Amino acid sequence: MSNFKIFHKGINDTITEFQRNPFNFLYEIDIQAFLFASIYKELRGESLQLKGGYHPQTAYPDHNSISTVPIKCEYPSSKKFDIAIIDDERLKHFDRQKAIQEEPLNDFFWNQPVIAAIEIKYLQLGDSVSKKIKGLKDDAEKLSNHREKNRPFLGIALLFVQSKQFVQSILDIFKEKCPVFSDENLPEDGVFSYIVTPQQTRLCIHEQ
Repeated sequence: MSNFKIFHKGINDTITEFQRNPFNFLYEIDIQAFLFASIYKELRGESLQLKGGYHPQTAYPDHNSISTVPIKCEYPSSKKFDIAIIDDERLKHFDRQKAIQEEPLNDFFWNQPVIAAIEIKYLQLGDSVSKKIKGLKDDAEKLSNHREKNRPFLGIALLFVQSKQFVQSILDIFKEKCPVFSDENLPEDGVFSYIVTPQQTRLCIHEQ
């Protein structure tokens, strides 16, 4: 299974669990944790080898190198997406010659290029609908700004809606472009935003 399919599976598993009972998730970080765990479970058999060198050799488990699963939270350190998958075709390794010139503050383990990322917002009881919609749009813009020309990147901004009392007002805002997120049409490139209500999931923005 490709990383993109695993990415989508984790999202779908999280949506299914959320819609079973939204109030199992009282905080945004609860959703983030479940989504991370769902994708981690699928990717834990995959390992990226990253070469360090900033620290003494004894700091690393294997001759200046570490192995790590590609799924991360709050990553990369320069952007901090809620969930991200490291791009295994563009790994950055420590280079002592470059380090002399650039003077990095650490190894590159925490700031690798990413090929897919998720941003999460949660509209809970007592929240402002307009502020959360703005947050969703800001997340989509953040993801779009991260894209590089001629490089594949999948960015997904999610707005989870805790209570059905919000549903009608939200769907009225996005009533024109709202096809349901489905396995038949899974994007592998671009930035997409989805509204996840207690009853359904809708695509509300599509940016290329």
